[in-house]
Amino acid sequence: MNEHEVAFIIATNHALYYDECVKYISKLTVPEGYQVDIICISEANNMAEAYNLGMESSDAKYKVYMHQDVFILNQNFIGDLIGIFSTDTNVGLLGVIGGVALPQNAIIWNAWNIGHTYVCNFKCAFPIEEYQDKNSSFLPAEAVDGMLMATQYDIRWREDLNLGWDFYDVSQSLEFRRRGYKVGIPYQETPWCFHDCGFSNLTNYDNSRRNMLKEYPEFFSAPYVPYYDFKIWDMNVELFQYLKKLLNNGELFTAFELIQEISIDAVQNNNLINAYNILHIYFNEKTNSISTDNFFNDIHTWEQMILKYNEIKLLLMRLEADIFDEEEKKEYVSILKNSNLSRIAIQEVMKHSIYDSEKVEQILYQ
Repeated sequence: MNEHEVAFIIATNHALYYDECVKYISKLTVPEGYQVDIICISEANNMAEAYNLGMESSDAKYKVYMHQDVFILNQNFIGDLIGIFSTDTNVGLLGVIGGVALPQNAIIWNAWNIGHTYVCNFKCAFPIEEYQDKNSSFLPAEAVDGMLMATQYDIRWREDLNLGWDFYDVSQSLEFRRRGYKVGIPYQETPWCFHDCGFSNLTNYDNSRRNMLKEYPEFFSAPYVPYYDFKIWDMNVELFQYLKKLLNNGELFTAFELIQEISIDAVQNNNLINAYNILHIYFNEKTNSISTDNFFNDIHTWEQMILKYNEIKLLLMRLEADIFDEEEKKEYVSILKNSNLSRIAIQEVMKHSIYDSEKVEQILYQ
C-alpha cells in the first residue's frame, strides 16, 4: 500500500456532476508528501461492483468512496481524515453522517442521527445537523451514509448480496465492524460536504433489505416484512413522462396547468420535482413579461432544459461555497450575467438549491 496516497473513487453516470465533484476535489489542500488520485467508475451494475473496481485499481492506503453529487467543502478534508486515521489505527471507516441504535427492521434511510452535512432535495437546500460531540474528533457509529465513505483498510464490498444501489454503505460499515474496526463520524463544526442528492429511488429497497436481514442477523433481529407501496412512485413516473412529452412539444402552458394540480410537498420523484421548478421559471417569466433573455430562449427539449437548469444550479453552488477564491467567483458571476438569463430565472433556481440565498444574492448583485 502507498501510505502517502489518497484515492477518490467516484461512481458516475453523469458527466456534468462528475466534473463538478472533481472541481471541488481539485481545490483541497494536499498535505506535504502526499499525492491524490481520482478514479472514475462509469460502467458498473451496482455500487459494490463499482467500488470494488476502484479499490482493486489503486494501491492508495486512504480511499474515499463518494457519490458524483457530493461536493467537499472542507479544504483541509484530506489532512483531517489522515489525522483521525493516524491517531487511532483501529478506525477503519469514516463518513460524514450516520447512525447508532439502527432500527432492527433495517429501514435505515431516515435513521441517521449522528453527523453534519448540507443537502439539497431539489425542493430546497438545508443543513442536517444531528448529534455531535465538539470535545471529540471522532464519534463511533453503527453505520455511515454512502454519500462519502473514507477508509484506511481495504475490505471487499459485498457484490454477492445483490444490494443494487441500496444498503452497500450499511453492509460495508458492518463488514468493517465484523473485523473489529471502528466506524464513525468526525466532528464537523461546519459541514464538510454538500450533497445535491434529491430523493432516492427506493423501488428495489425492500428486496435489498431482505438480503441484509438474512446476511446480518447479529445486527438486525426483526423478520422481513414488506414495507413500501410503490403505486405513488409509479404514478409520478407516468406523470413525468406525460409532462416531458408536453415540454418536448413546446406546450409549456399546458404543462404548467397540469403541475398546478400536484402537491409538490408529497412528490419524491426527482425528474418531476425539476420539471415543477422549471415550469415555475416559465410562469414567473411570462407573468413578468420577460420575452427576451428568458430561460427558454435557446432551448426546446427536456434534455436541454434540465442541462441548463443544472448548469445554473452548480454555478450558484460555487458562489455559495467558500472553497473558491474571489477571482473564480467573479468568473462565475460573469457567466451567469452574460448567459441571456433573467434575474427571475436565476432566483427561481436559487430558491431550490441554495441554503444561504442572501449570501449568493449579495455576490451576484452587489
